[in-house]
This record gives sequence, C-alpha cells and structure tokens, in this order.
Amino acid sequence: MQGNPTLATEIGEMIVRIIEADQCGIFHCCGGESATRLELAQATAQVFGLDANLIQPSPPDPTDPASLTGIPVPQDTRLEFTCTASRLAYQPPRPVSEPVRAPAAVGDGPDLVAVWEGLGVMSV
Repeated sequence: MQGNPTLATEIGEMIVRIIEADQCGIFHCCGGESATRLELAQATAQVFGLDANLIQPSPPDPTDPASLTGIPVPQDTRLEFTCTASRLAYQPPRPVSEPVRAPAAVGDGPDLVAVWEGLGVMSV
C-alpha cells in the first residue's frame, strides 16, 4: 500500500494557509513524498535507533478482524502535491527521506502516532 505520510500538524498548517490566503478549490493536503507502510515503519525504526531490517513484510492474518481480508482496499492512494505546494508556497516535511527525530520524553517532539495515521489521505 502506497500513500503520502503526513503529520496532523502539517495538515493543519496547510489548512490555515488556505484560509488566510482566501483560496478555494481542491488541495491535496498531504505529505511531500509517497511511501509504503513498510518504508514508513522502517524509517520510524531508524529514528529510534532500532534495526529497521527486523521489520519485514508479511501477508495479513485472515483471522484478525483488522486485516481487511476480503474487503477491497486501494493499494495506491498517492496524491500529487506540486500544485498545492505552489499555491500555498509551502513544502511539508518528508517523513521517510528526512525522518523526524525521536522525542526525548513524552510530550517532546512530533506526534509520531500522527505519522502513522498520516498514511490515510486527506483532501480539502
């Protein structure tokens, strides 16, 4: 599965820019790069100093109700960000090629849960 990992704070920043500039239309409020879930998981492991090679792909467990087995799920939800970046004069972080740092303590640093949740795509 391929998508645009995005921090919730970055989506908020883009929405604020849309409102402040009185823009209208379709905006792809998403991360500045695409990645698979595996690539994002491995980048996250590296941020925390863990061995990213230990994260390997595997087929979904059909007995797990969260596996979505039998439910059609798009494999590629990437969005093109070039037009949005230009209209908003904004380039969001690239969480896979330029990963965020690991927080030193709870409440310090970026919300890494939002990075994971950011695999979903949001359009305004």
